[in-house]
Amino acid sequence: MTRKQAISFLVVGIVLLLTLLFFLSVFVSPLLALAVVLAVLLILGLLLRAKPELFAALRAPAREDPFAALRAGEERAAVQGFSPRVILVSIDGGADEQIVVDKPEFTLGRGSACNYVFRASCVEISRIHAIIRYDARSGESSVADCRSQNGTFLNGERLAPDVPRPLSGGDVLQIGTLRFTVQSAHY
Repeated sequence: MTRKQAISFLVVGIVLLLTLLFFLSVFVSPLLALAVVLAVLLILGLLLRAKPELFAALRAPAREDPFAALRAGEERAAVQGFSPRVILVSIDGGADEQIVVDKPEFTLGRGSACNYVFRASCVEISRIHAIIRYDARSGESSVADCRSQNGTFLNGERLAPDVPRPLSGGDVLQIGTLRFTVQSAHY
């Protein structure tokens, strides 16, 4: 649930509650109005317990540094306003014509959790094969092999696992048996 939806839900609920309380207190007994208020508070408590995301959505969004390193097992939501820094152009035609790296941390592999998922028929590519990272401080992108079975190669040289190497326009990046030309997309 988005913050806007949660606020709309809350406003409609408050307006309905106030309208109900007004009619109950004017046309019926104030004791009944008090009973309704207690019932509504009980329902709100049950709603909070069953749907905590409703109330969590009301909090102001935290300011996240999109370039900060992720902790183990943590995923980052899509970064708004991040412009692509790297475009991979297929040399062999074995993958999509272009892969646009549109996140500060961009994973490539056959696993569904990757930002770019290769076809299942690309058996030489690991589930999480490689990662391309953008460093905002230096303004440069790098690639690292994620301990893949068949390796990641940059300009013909096999990358050591988990050791990032800088990417430049014109480099040839090989993932499994698929080769790509690296194009800089800094704008």
